[in-house]
Amino acid sequence: MKIFLTYPLTDDLKDKTIAVVEKIRKATNRKAHSSELADLIGQLTDGAIDHFYHQPVEVAKINILGKNAVNMAIRTASKGFHMVANKVVGSMTSEQLLIIADYIADQLIEVED
Repeated sequence: MKIFLTYPLTDDLKDKTIAVVEKIRKATNRKAHSSELADLIGQLTDGAIDHFYHQPVEVAKINILGKNAVNMAIRTASKGFHMVANKVVGSMTSEQLLIIADYIADQLIEVED
């Protein structure tokens, strides 16, 4: 048995994910969409951080000083991640972009409300 840790996507992020994956799958020039894929990866990562950190911290009512310190560290790390992701994804081959897009698509799971 496998156990998965997931989070729900907003409608906008779901739509963007599907659109970017389909663009890359259908494109004759996938490299033209590499910045969109890098941006999507950043937004998916930000969504996971929000779901698994920010939301539970609000529920747990963590003290403001601790919360602010961790939030600042997360913002700094996130900016660094986005910058590196843009460079790495931007340097990928057409085939690598397709592999990443397909991987993201494979992670999408539809669940009834």
